[in-house]
This record gives sequence, structure tokens and C-alpha cells, in this order.
Amino acid sequence: MTTDFGWSAQNPTIRHAPSDVRALNNEANTPADRLLLVALAAWGLRSGEVARLHVNQFVGVDSDDPHLEFKERKNGPSTVSLLYGLDAYRERQRELDDYDEWNGYLFPSTQAEAGHIDSDTVRNRFHRLAEQADVRVDGGLPKPHMARRFWYSQYQDALADVLDRLDIIADEQGSSSADVVHQNYLSEEKRREARRPAMRELLADAFGE
Repeated sequence: MTTDFGWSAQNPTIRHAPSDVRALNNEANTPADRLLLVALAAWGLRSGEVARLHVNQFVGVDSDDPHLEFKERKNGPSTVSLLYGLDAYRERQRELDDYDEWNGYLFPSTQAEAGHIDSDTVRNRFHRLAEQADVRVDGGLPKPHMARRFWYSQYQDALADVLDRLDIIADEQGSSSADVVHQNYLSEEKRREARRPAMRELLADAFGE
């Protein structure tokens, strides 16, 4: 049955359906496909960032704060927390470790001068998963940036959950709103700690776990 992500640019406020991400994940039958979908929808990466993913970018994967490091990104150097999907990364890494002369890219290419696939290949692989899952947006195949939009939608839901829980504290302290408590009385580290469990739960549900 054809589904609709609700990722239309004409209606960006509609809630994106986790069930459609689950349908895509059900068609991701290889370590490469699973990692590609996780990188797009669970980490919110751009197609080019997925194509260039390198094992050296993964920091603290066995710690309480696993993250990706980007020396260069659209808005400068940054990090991306890995709240979900490390199993997909580890599975793909183990697979590539068996290859002779692996160059460290998670999506290597022996034909490309850069040593990795390009963003067009990411798009084509995402399209293939969507075709197999029979997922459509406005009658057409969804684009990878719509998975990034899905990540933002889940992030907003996680933040809303945190603010709901902070309402009680706001009432007790006489603050005007939970948002005031969140922004003015919690450190950035504490805000991240509050968001992570909610975000992790939402992503796990979307991927069918």
C-alpha cells in the first residue's frame, strides 16, 4: 500500500509518519542500506555528509556521549550526537574490515577519485528503498533531505516532551513557562541530557524497535 510521509514542501507542518521510516527500514536488508537510512533519518545528515562518512569521524562510540565530528560543515565545524543507530555503524564497520585495503569510508568507491560514493548515489539508494517500501510523497519518491526533515520533526517532538515535564518545575518555582526554565536555568549539557532519552525513544519507535 502506498503511504505518504507528509514531507511535502507545500505542507511542511504536517507530522511525519514514523511508520513510513519503519517501512523503509524493513527494506534495508544490507549493512550499507541500514547505515544509509540511519545516517539520514536518525542522525539528520545531508546526502553529501552521508557519502563522505569516515570511520575517523566516530568519536566515543563506547562512551556515554557517542558523536560524529565534522571539521567542515555548511555552518562550520560541528558535532552530531549519535542517540540511535550505533549498531548499524558497527555492523557496517565489521563488514568493511574484511575488505582488503579499506580506505576508512563507510560508503567506499573504487571508481571515484575521492574514494567514496557521491550524493547522487545516496539519493539513488534512498529512492530504491522507497520504491521497495512503496513509500511516496505527493505521488513521487521521497528525497534524502526529507529524511533530514523527519529528524527535525522528531527533535521537535522530543523537545516538546521535555517541556511538558518541566511544566511541573516551572509551576513550583513560579516561572512563567517551562521554556523559561529550559533556556535560563538549565545548562546546555543538562538540556542535552534531558532531550536524549526522549529523542532516543522516538527514533527507536520509528525504526521499529
